[in-house]
Parts: sequence; structure tokens; C-alpha cells
Amino acid sequence: MSERNGRVQGKVALVTGGAKGIGRASARLLVAEGAQVLISDIDTQAGQALADELGAAARFIHHDASSEAAWQRVMDSLVEHHG
Repeated sequence: MSERNGRVQGKVALVTGGAKGIGRASARLLVAEGAQVLISDIDTQAGQALADELGAAARFIHHDASSEAAWQRVMDSLVEHHG
């Protein structure tokens, strides 16, 4: 893998389905590149474990992407924490 260059330094990213698979890999890469990442997933245990592993640059929120109310809660959380 190439050297990191901070391509997303200072950016905020939402990674849905971020607890496993491609979402997990994306969250890791975004944090490594300097982003603040909100990981969302229905798998609370795996999502929180990943956020804990990634440290201060990552947070987890439980999120059922099929629920409109859950989307509003996620967006409210993003605004609350990142403006």
C-alpha cells in the first residue's frame, strides 16, 4: 500500500455499513488519510469495536439504513459533532 498523504485531512465522512467488509476497510482508510469518520451499522458490537480501534477520529452510531427516522438521527449526530 502506498504512503498516506492526508487526502481527506479535515473532512468528515459517514460510512454506512461500516462495521464489516468494504465499509470497515473504507473507514480504516479514511481515518488513515486524516478524516473524522462516523461509522454506522446495525451491528452495534462490531461497529463500536471498530470505532474504539480507530481512536478519536472515529465514532459509531447504530443505524438501520431502511429507517427514515434513523437517517434523521444520524444526520443530526453529524451536525452536532461536526457542524
